Amino acid sequence: MFPLVKAFRCSMPAAVIGFVMGKLVLPLFLVLNYRLGYLIIGYPALSGFSAPYQAWQEWLIWIEEKGLAYFTGSAIMGVVVALASYLLVMIALQLYRKKSSSKPVRG
Repeated sequence: MFPLVKAFRCSMPAAVIGFVMGKLVLPLFLVLNYRLGYLIIGYPALSGFSAPYQAWQEWLIWIEEKGLAYFTGSAIMGVVVALASYLLVMIALQLYRKKSSSKPVRG
């Protein structure tokens, strides 16, 4: 994170806050994306959601069984969040432009 903050001349406190908040909401989005993906692809969502940590073979089995649902849900959530963010930024930009164009020019 530090090299990216320095390279893009960003705020280190903002980067740390974003990093920590991302870690806090990750489990919520992990489960939400998984269940949404299973609803979309037509399989019932399984009751337990636990990623195996014992061996890489078990990880590959988990990806084969649940990966499609997780990645499908992630793609759908990504599109929804991207569209919502785009619309909010466009509305804010239009309001800003309208407000700044109505100010009298002092000179």
